[in-house]
Amino acid sequence: MLQEVSEVHEQLYAFNNTPAGTLRIGSSSTMAQNVLANMTAEMMKEYPGLTVNLVTGIPAPDLITDGLDLVIRTGALQDSSLFSRRLGQMPMVVCAAKSYLIQHGTPQKPSDMVNFSWLEYSVRPDSEFELMSPEGITTRISPQGRFVTNDSSTMIRWLKNGAGIAYAPLMWVIEEIKRGEIEILFKSYHSDPRPIYALYTEKDKLPLKVQVCINYLTDYFERVAAVYQGYR
Repeated sequence: MLQEVSEVHEQLYAFNNTPAGTLRIGSSSTMAQNVLANMTAEMMKEYPGLTVNLVTGIPAPDLITDGLDLVIRTGALQDSSLFSRRLGQMPMVVCAAKSYLIQHGTPQKPSDMVNFSWLEYSVRPDSEFELMSPEGITTRISPQGRFVTNDSSTMIRWLKNGAGIAYAPLMWVIEEIKRGEIEILFKSYHSDPRPIYALYTEKDKLPLKVQVCINYLTDYFERVAAVYQGYR
């Protein structure tokens, strides 16, 4: 009975072109902490008829098994019967705390990093990554982590405490960069950003609440891209 009442309530809101009901979103815990927590709070202020149920995990929860409306995924998608929409991309930066750079100096080029402490996030497959110079010359980086963890919060804590240099998504450290606590290194170099996707089960007639969420996320990653360009 309660489910039927909820569905009627949601249909009435949809008739007025206003999203309502419970929006069930799945993502990794890092995506939830660094993007979805703030974004959904902003979205719900605009749409008071919405309720959000955010389910996290590593790897991201399963859309069908967990009964979700959409799942947010990072990186190349595997073959799937699910539908997807690209939301944007996640810029990656090599960065370090100002306190670390003051104490140990600042590497001037990527090959200098062999002489510095490296912070490794073991969940992400980037023990090796490439940086491209303004001249188009690619340098493959294969740092050996002195500090290794599968927990993003721990890695960021190490980073902020001046334990070393890290290769991290801009959105993990954007506030610390704005406050001048963390500095982006090799600003003239470029690394491939990671694509971000929303996965869902229906190609057509997406529920209004899902459409609104996708629009909010697309806007968010457009803003992140603009911020990234401002630091280059």
